[in-house]
Amino acid sequence: RINAEYGGQHCLNMVKTYLRYEQLKSFGVITSTPSNAVFDTTGKLVLTGSLEGLSIWSIRKALREKVLTEQLPEVRLPMISKVCVSPDGKNVGVGYMDGSIRIWDLSLFELKITLTGHKSSVTALAFSSDGSLLVSGSQDTDVIAWDVIAEQGLYRLRGHKAPITHLHLIDNNKTLVTSSKDTFIKVWDLDTQHCVQTVVGHTSGVWGFAINKQETRLITVSSDN
Repeated sequence: RINAEYGGQHCLNMVKTYLRYEQLKSFGVITSTPSNAVFDTTGKLVLTGSLEGLSIWSIRKALREKVLTEQLPEVRLPMISKVCVSPDGKNVGVGYMDGSIRIWDLSLFELKITLTGHKSSVTALAFSSDGSLLVSGSQDTDVIAWDVIAEQGLYRLRGHKAPITHLHLIDNNKTLVTSSKDTFIKVWDLDTQHCVQTVVGHTSGVWGFAINKQETRLITVSSDN
């Protein structure tokens, strides 16, 4: 009984103390539901998709420093669905729910390229180690390889029967591993642009996977228990 009374009084004091604080500022939408949050290569910034804008947050200051969005007359961009920073930290690839992709320069905070090729929301993005190649996956089940330097699509990989959930480049960017809600993991040879292996075993969609540093082990995640 003593503990219960003490606990109740303690909670009351906490409420009274809490009511002394007032909201100073509202940041609005920090991260939209379809988007993810990623660190930049320095670990000092976090990038999030906030509706149609790319928010850049300073961890040290705990403040949003920039919001990157394309200003088009009488046109509102679709919501951001995926964010991916290039390994060299120079660029960030941003996928949108209309299937478009924009690449922003992180040093100048300027739009560099707009890529169009998917028919629906971009669900996965991955840069090559040198940042010259970008691979994208979508709800339209296609995977597209893009030449970032030439600013154009290179080829389209088809084989999955449901939305793409994750992408990962291995073998010095010569091989691509993809997962999908169709329950399959596929391994692609990018030189021949063909699927060389399909990994089966799950009975429900594969939501993601991880590959060890030696590229000898693959761990998959699914909702099939």
